Amino acid sequence: MPDRRAEPIDRVVRGTLVAGVAISTALLVAGLALTALGHGGVPDVTLGLGEAFRGLAHGEPDAYYSLGLLVMILTPFVRVIGSVVAFAVERDWRYVAVTATVLAIMIVTIVVSA
Repeated sequence: MPDRRAEPIDRVVRGTLVAGVAISTALLVAGLALTALGHGGVPDVTLGLGEAFRGLAHGEPDAYYSLGLLVMILTPFVRVIGSVVAFAVERDWRYVAVTATVLAIMIVTIVVSA
């Protein structure tokens, strides 16, 4: 018999991953379509967040590529944060601690590598 407590957590994980991949793919495909229509070339650098949002408003392919990659990179972080919240709602403090530790390691890795 499946564990009923795991269902909300599974939904959070699955929903976050599906949404992240779908949004990222949509942004990347939109950038590719704009490039194919002659609105610019394939970028060799990524844009900063503010510049990407401004470029998005102007239909610049670079902005779509940059935001698509950013969403793809952030998806695992959002998934882990969602898991921490879901475990906290379930009052499963052991898994909150383990998942929060994983999140801390992910954050430290990004900070140290930057």
